[in-house]
Amino acid sequence: VLRSPDPQALSEILQRPLESVGYTYQDPRLVEDMVDAVGGEAACLPLLQFVTRILWDRRDTKNLTLLRSVYDEVGGVAGALAYHAESILDGMTGDQISTVRLILLRLVTHEGTRKVVPRSELVHNLEDDASELIDRLIKARLISAGKTRTNLGSEAVLELAHESLIRSWSRLSRWVDESHDDLAFLADANQAAELWEK
Repeated sequence: VLRSPDPQALSEILQRPLESVGYTYQDPRLVEDMVDAVGGEAACLPLLQFVTRILWDRRDTKNLTLLRSVYDEVGGVAGALAYHAESILDGMTGDQISTVRLILLRLVTHEGTRKVVPRSELVHNLEDDASELIDRLIKARLISAGKTRTNLGSEAVLELAHESLIRSWSRLSRWVDESHDDLAFLADANQAAELWEK
């Protein structure tokens, strides 16, 4: 099993490739800030990839530096991920976006936090292309996939790649606000169903 790199390893991952091509960070604390922003996340490397890609694309080629101002302008790691998420939806049809909306809302609690959902539950009663769209979201690293043990073996579970998507991605934040009452009702219904089964 591969575990997420520790903070020291993440710092090296962020610095060594730059050093090999003669670049540095304009602000030495920028590496520490990026590592802190992804601390404890299972998908920390993809999150760092989003922000470092933007930093590299908008680098200062004269002074060979990655700029703190660009990092702040895009909203840090969370902002870079939201920017990436929006670009993924830009390539979808209206019907696909409607299905993605339902998928993503099922991964958010009524308190506005992410939750882990079995894949079978996530696609239940959705359009036929829901499974394919979930795969696209996983490939785009907006959803993290994992496994959990059940009485029958193991089951695929999914969750949003990062909690910040709920707050920093304006489209998802709006969807959550619009569906707050529905999410609260579903949470109550699920709790009642679990109690009934027990």
